[in-house]
Formats: sequence, structure tokens, C-alpha cells
Amino acid sequence: MGRHKLQKNGFDCGVAAVAIIADCSYGKVLRRCPVDKMLKRGLNLKEIGSLLNGLTGVPWVGRFSRLESLEWLHETMRCSVYLVLLKVPGEKFGHYVAVIDGAVYDPWDAKPVPMELYGKRHWKPWRVFVSLIPWF
Repeated sequence: MGRHKLQKNGFDCGVAAVAIIADCSYGKVLRRCPVDKMLKRGLNLKEIGSLLNGLTGVPWVGRFSRLESLEWLHETMRCSVYLVLLKVPGEKFGHYVAVIDGAVYDPWDAKPVPMELYGKRHWKPWRVFVSLIPWF
């Protein structure tokens, strides 16, 4: 788990973030996506959950976040691996990132960075996906 993947266009951050969490190739995730829809809008929450469940072999659940920033969310999490949909400031869409052991794997950035150095740590988390298996 945790090999960094880059997104390939403006709508596929979810594909790359799932590939990071599931420790599989970008292509393997993409083959399971509704590509015709994804190229126009990105993955929705139900699709992200389904991909995480299917590719990791463990159940994942998406929850709303009421916290004001990714940094606050990270301070309250009781797990070391999760996927977050961040609200892009001033936009109607979000951006998926993976968090593993305190490092943020942003598919738009060249490499993962520690939470305290992540430039978007002040963005509001919309949803957070966590595994129901605590050791994942």
C-alpha cells in the first residue's frame, strides 16, 4: 500500500487515490470504472466506495465530515489509512487524496508529503472513507 500514483487528467483523482490505497495499478482501477461518465465528471461517492471494497477485499464506509480542515480531520482520525474528498475552495467539485501514516498522497502532486507540509491541508473535507477493518 502507498505507492504514489499521479492522475492523468482533471477528473481522475479518485482513480489514482483508490489505486494508492488498494496498492494496484491506475489501469486496474480504471478498468473497473464507468469510463464514459468518469471522463466527464470524475467518480462519485458510491463508485469510490465500491472500488475500495472490491479492490482491497475489505469493507469501506464513507462518512460526512463536519470538520473545517483536512488538518483537523487528521488530528481526530483513529486510523492510519483513509481516503478523503476535499472541497475545492470556490468550486462545486472536490478532489480525492489518500492519507497513509500521516502522509498525504495527492494524485496531482509529484510525491507524497507529510500532513504538516501539505499545501491544501486547510481545505474542508467533504467525505472521508475508512476501512471497517481496523488494521487495514
